[in-house]
Amino acid sequence: MSQDPNQLTFLEHLDELRTRLIRAIACVLITGIAAFVFKEELFEIYKKPLLPLLEKDPDLLVVLSPIEPFLVYIKISVVTGIFIGLPFLLRELWAFLVPALSRDEKRASLPFLLAGTTCFMAGVLFCYFLVLPAALTVLHDLLPPTVNASYSMALFFNFITAMLLAFGLAFDLPVLMVLLAKLGILHPAWLARYRRYVVVGLFILAAMVTPPDPFTQVAMALPLWLLFEIGLVVSRLVIAASPVPEAESETPEAGASPESG
Repeated sequence: MSQDPNQLTFLEHLDELRTRLIRAIACVLITGIAAFVFKEELFEIYKKPLLPLLEKDPDLLVVLSPIEPFLVYIKISVVTGIFIGLPFLLRELWAFLVPALSRDEKRASLPFLLAGTTCFMAGVLFCYFLVLPAALTVLHDLLPPTVNASYSMALFFNFITAMLLAFGLAFDLPVLMVLLAKLGILHPAWLARYRRYVVVGLFILAAMVTPPDPFTQVAMALPLWLLFEIGLVVSRLVIAASPVPEAESETPEAGASPESG
Protein backbone atom coordinates (compact mmCIF):
# COMPACT_ATOMS: atom_id res chain seq x y z
CA MET A 1 0.00 0.00 0.00
CA SER A 2 1.64 3.20 -1.22
CA GLN A 3 0.90 6.39 0.64
CA ASP A 4 2.14 9.92 0.33
CA PRO A 5 4.78 10.31 3.10
CA ASN A 6 3.70 13.92 3.51
CA GLN A 7 0.18 12.78 4.50
CA LEU A 8 1.18 10.30 7.23
CA THR A 9 -0.43 10.61 10.65
CA PHE A 10 1.56 11.04 13.84
CA LEU A 11 1.28 7.33 14.70
CA GLU A 12 2.33 6.38 11.19
CA HIS A 13 5.39 8.62 11.52
CA LEU A 14 6.23 6.86 14.79
CA ASP A 15 5.84 3.51 13.07
CA GLU A 16 8.15 4.63 10.28
CA LEU A 17 10.68 5.85 12.86
CA ARG A 18 10.53 2.49 14.62
CA THR A 19 11.09 0.66 11.34
CA ARG A 20 14.11 2.75 10.43
CA LEU A 21 15.57 2.41 13.95
CA ILE A 22 15.23 -1.38 13.67
CA ARG A 23 17.02 -1.27 10.32
CA ALA A 24 19.78 0.90 11.77
CA ILE A 25 20.24 -1.39 14.79
CA ALA A 26 20.26 -4.45 12.52
CA CYS A 27 22.92 -2.79 10.36
CA VAL A 28 25.13 -2.07 13.38
CA LEU A 29 24.64 -5.63 14.66
CA ILE A 30 25.59 -7.20 11.33
CA THR A 31 28.63 -4.99 10.77
CA GLY A 32 29.59 -5.28 14.45
CA ILE A 33 29.50 -9.09 14.33
CA ALA A 34 31.60 -9.01 11.18
CA ALA A 35 34.05 -6.66 12.89
CA PHE A 36 34.28 -8.95 15.92
CA VAL A 37 35.87 -11.60 13.68
CA PHE A 38 38.81 -9.20 13.19
CA LYS A 39 38.87 -7.90 16.77
CA GLU A 40 42.61 -8.42 17.29
CA GLU A 41 43.51 -6.66 14.04
CA LEU A 42 41.16 -3.78 14.87
CA PHE A 43 42.67 -3.36 18.32
CA GLU A 44 46.10 -3.11 16.68
CA ILE A 45 44.75 -0.19 14.65
CA TYR A 46 43.46 1.53 17.80
CA LYS A 47 46.79 0.81 19.48
CA LYS A 48 48.89 2.36 16.72
CA PRO A 49 49.15 5.87 18.31
CA LEU A 50 50.74 4.17 21.34
CA LEU A 51 53.38 2.30 19.33
CA PRO A 52 56.25 4.76 20.00
CA LEU A 53 55.81 4.16 23.74
CA LEU A 54 55.25 0.42 23.36
CA GLU A 55 58.56 0.12 21.54
CA LYS A 56 60.25 1.41 24.69
CA ASP A 57 58.05 -0.54 27.09
CA PRO A 58 56.25 -3.58 25.57
CA ASP A 59 54.43 -4.21 28.87
CA LEU A 60 52.83 -0.78 28.97
CA LEU A 61 49.29 -2.06 28.32
CA VAL A 62 47.76 -4.24 31.04
CA VAL A 63 44.37 -5.75 31.89
CA LEU A 64 42.83 -5.37 35.33
CA SER A 65 40.21 -8.12 35.11
CA PRO A 66 39.73 -11.36 33.13
CA ILE A 67 36.71 -9.97 31.27
CA GLU A 68 38.36 -6.65 30.30
CA PRO A 69 39.74 -7.80 26.89
CA PHE A 70 36.36 -9.24 25.90
CA LEU A 71 34.54 -6.02 26.81
CA VAL A 72 37.08 -3.98 24.86
CA TYR A 73 36.63 -6.21 21.82
CA ILE A 74 32.86 -5.76 22.08
CA LYS A 75 33.25 -1.97 22.19
CA ILE A 76 35.66 -2.01 19.28
CA SER A 77 33.23 -4.11 17.26
CA VAL A 78 30.32 -1.76 17.98
CA VAL A 79 32.30 1.37 17.14
CA THR A 80 33.65 -0.22 13.96
CA GLY A 81 30.17 -1.43 13.06
CA ILE A 82 28.80 2.10 13.38
CA PHE A 83 31.67 3.46 11.30
CA ILE A 84 31.23 0.88 8.53
CA GLY A 85 27.46 1.22 8.54
CA LEU A 86 27.53 5.03 8.66
CA PRO A 87 26.46 5.49 5.00
CA PHE A 88 23.43 3.25 5.58
CA LEU A 89 22.61 4.97 8.89
CA LEU A 90 22.77 8.38 7.23
CA ARG A 91 20.59 7.11 4.41
CA GLU A 92 17.94 5.96 6.90
CA LEU A 93 18.09 9.31 8.69
CA TRP A 94 17.83 11.17 5.40
CA ALA A 95 14.91 9.04 4.22
CA PHE A 96 13.03 9.74 7.46
CA LEU A 97 13.62 13.50 7.38
CA VAL A 98 13.08 14.14 3.66
CA PRO A 99 9.23 13.95 3.66
CA ALA A 100 9.10 16.75 6.25
CA LEU A 101 11.31 19.05 4.18
CA SER A 102 10.34 21.41 1.40
CA ARG A 103 12.04 21.24 -1.98
CA ASP A 104 14.42 24.09 -1.08
CA GLU A 105 15.19 22.52 2.29
CA LYS A 106 15.97 19.18 0.65
CA ARG A 107 18.30 20.90 -1.80
CA ALA A 108 20.06 22.80 1.00
CA SER A 109 20.26 20.04 3.64
CA LEU A 110 22.00 17.36 1.56
CA PRO A 111 25.22 19.41 1.13
CA PHE A 112 25.22 20.09 4.89
CA LEU A 113 24.89 16.37 5.58
CA LEU A 114 27.76 15.52 3.24
CA ALA A 115 29.92 18.39 4.52
CA GLY A 116 29.27 17.44 8.13
CA THR A 117 30.29 13.83 7.50
CA THR A 118 33.43 14.90 5.62
CA CYS A 119 34.48 17.35 8.34
CA PHE A 120 33.84 14.75 11.05
CA MET A 121 36.06 12.21 9.29
CA ALA A 122 38.74 14.87 8.76
CA GLY A 123 38.74 15.58 12.49
CA VAL A 124 39.02 11.88 13.34
CA LEU A 125 41.95 11.40 10.96
CA PHE A 126 43.68 14.57 12.18
CA CYS A 127 43.43 13.35 15.76
CA TYR A 128 44.49 9.77 14.96
CA PHE A 129 47.57 10.54 12.86
CA LEU A 130 48.81 13.82 14.34
CA VAL A 131 47.39 14.60 17.77
CA LEU A 132 47.21 11.23 19.55
CA PRO A 133 50.80 10.01 18.97
CA ALA A 134 52.25 13.32 20.15
CA ALA A 135 49.75 13.74 23.00
CA LEU A 136 50.37 10.24 24.38
CA THR A 137 54.12 10.84 24.30
CA VAL A 138 53.80 14.22 26.03
CA LEU A 139 51.49 12.80 28.70
CA HIS A 140 53.80 9.84 29.27
CA ASP A 141 56.83 12.11 29.61
CA LEU A 142 55.07 14.05 32.38
CA LEU A 143 55.43 11.06 34.68
CA PRO A 144 58.08 11.39 37.42
CA PRO A 145 61.12 9.14 36.87
CA THR A 146 60.20 7.05 39.89
CA VAL A 147 56.74 6.17 38.55
CA ASN A 148 56.19 3.19 36.24
CA ALA A 149 53.30 3.55 33.81
CA SER A 150 50.77 0.78 33.19
CA TYR A 151 47.75 1.59 31.03
CA SER A 152 44.52 -0.34 31.40
CA MET A 153 43.39 -1.79 28.08
CA ALA A 154 39.80 -0.63 28.63
CA LEU A 155 40.70 2.87 29.83
CA PHE A 156 43.13 3.29 26.94
CA PHE A 157 40.42 2.37 24.42
CA ASN A 158 37.95 4.76 26.10
CA PHE A 159 40.54 7.53 25.95
CA ILE A 160 41.26 6.95 22.25
CA THR A 161 37.55 6.80 21.38
CA ALA A 162 36.72 9.95 23.35
CA MET A 163 39.55 11.88 21.70
CA LEU A 164 38.54 10.79 18.20
CA LEU A 165 34.91 11.70 18.86
CA ALA A 166 35.84 15.09 20.35
CA PHE A 167 37.99 16.07 17.37
CA GLY A 168 35.44 14.73 14.89
CA LEU A 169 32.68 16.85 16.41
CA ALA A 170 34.99 19.86 16.75
CA PHE A 171 35.77 19.80 13.03
CA ASP A 172 32.03 20.16 12.33
CA LEU A 173 32.13 23.70 13.75
CA PRO A 174 32.20 25.46 10.32
CA VAL A 175 29.26 23.37 9.11
CA LEU A 176 27.28 24.26 12.24
CA MET A 177 28.12 27.95 11.84
CA VAL A 178 27.03 27.99 8.20
CA LEU A 179 23.82 26.10 9.03
CA LEU A 180 22.91 28.54 11.81
CA ALA A 181 23.67 31.47 9.52
CA LYS A 182 21.56 29.96 6.76
CA LEU A 183 18.65 29.53 9.18
CA GLY A 184 19.04 33.11 10.41
CA ILE A 185 19.75 32.02 13.98
CA LEU A 186 23.35 33.22 14.30
CA HIS A 187 24.51 36.07 12.08
CA PRO A 188 28.24 36.08 11.13
CA ALA A 189 28.43 39.82 11.86
CA TRP A 190 27.55 39.09 15.49
CA LEU A 191 30.26 36.42 15.66
CA ALA A 192 32.79 38.79 14.15
CA ARG A 193 31.94 41.49 16.68
CA TYR A 194 32.50 39.12 19.61
CA ARG A 195 35.35 37.17 18.02
CA ARG A 196 37.70 37.59 20.99
CA TYR A 197 35.15 36.11 23.39
CA VAL A 198 34.39 33.25 21.03
CA VAL A 199 38.10 32.41 20.74
CA VAL A 200 38.47 32.41 24.52
CA GLY A 201 35.44 30.15 24.71
CA LEU A 202 36.99 27.77 22.19
CA PHE A 203 40.15 27.49 24.28
CA ILE A 204 38.04 26.83 27.38
CA LEU A 205 36.06 24.19 25.48
CA ALA A 206 39.28 22.53 24.31
CA ALA A 207 40.52 22.44 27.90
CA MET A 208 37.29 20.79 29.03
CA VAL A 209 37.19 17.97 26.47
CA THR A 210 40.89 17.09 26.33
CA PRO A 211 43.35 15.72 28.92
CA PRO A 212 44.80 18.31 31.33
CA ASP A 213 48.01 18.98 29.44
CA PRO A 214 48.78 22.14 27.45
CA PHE A 215 49.88 20.33 24.29
CA THR A 216 46.59 18.48 23.73
CA GLN A 217 44.52 21.51 24.64
CA VAL A 218 46.38 23.73 22.19
CA ALA A 219 46.29 20.95 19.58
CA MET A 220 42.50 21.20 19.66
CA ALA A 221 42.08 24.91 20.36
CA LEU A 222 44.18 26.13 17.41
CA PRO A 223 42.34 24.02 14.80
CA LEU A 224 39.07 25.13 16.38
CA TRP A 225 40.14 28.75 15.99
CA LEU A 226 41.07 28.14 12.35
CA LEU A 227 37.79 26.31 11.74
CA PHE A 228 35.89 29.18 13.35
CA GLU A 229 37.53 31.66 10.97
CA ILE A 230 36.73 29.40 8.00
CA GLY A 231 33.14 29.07 9.17
CA LEU A 232 32.92 32.84 9.55
CA VAL A 233 34.09 33.44 5.99
CA VAL A 234 31.79 30.80 4.51
CA SER A 235 28.85 32.08 6.58
CA ARG A 236 29.35 35.57 5.19
CA LEU A 237 29.41 34.19 1.65
CA VAL A 238 26.24 32.22 2.30
CA ILE A 239 24.46 35.24 3.76
CA ALA A 240 25.61 37.43 0.87
CA ALA A 241 24.40 34.88 -1.69
CA SER A 242 21.03 34.29 0.02
CA PRO A 243 18.04 36.50 -0.65
CA VAL A 244 17.15 38.59 2.39
CA PRO A 245 13.53 38.23 3.55
CA GLU A 246 11.59 41.48 3.79
CA ALA A 247 11.12 41.17 7.57
CA GLU A 248 14.84 40.75 8.12
CA SER A 249 15.75 43.55 5.73
CA GLU A 250 13.51 45.96 7.62
CA THR A 251 14.55 44.80 11.12
CA PRO A 252 18.20 43.68 11.29
CA GLU A 253 19.28 41.43 14.13
CA ALA A 254 20.44 43.04 17.33
CA GLY A 255 24.19 43.36 17.46
CA ALA A 256 24.55 42.30 13.83
CA SER A 257 25.65 45.58 12.30
CA PRO A 258 27.33 45.12 8.92
CA GLU A 259 30.10 47.43 10.03
CA SER A 260 31.07 45.08 12.87
CA GLY A 261 33.35 42.46 11.39
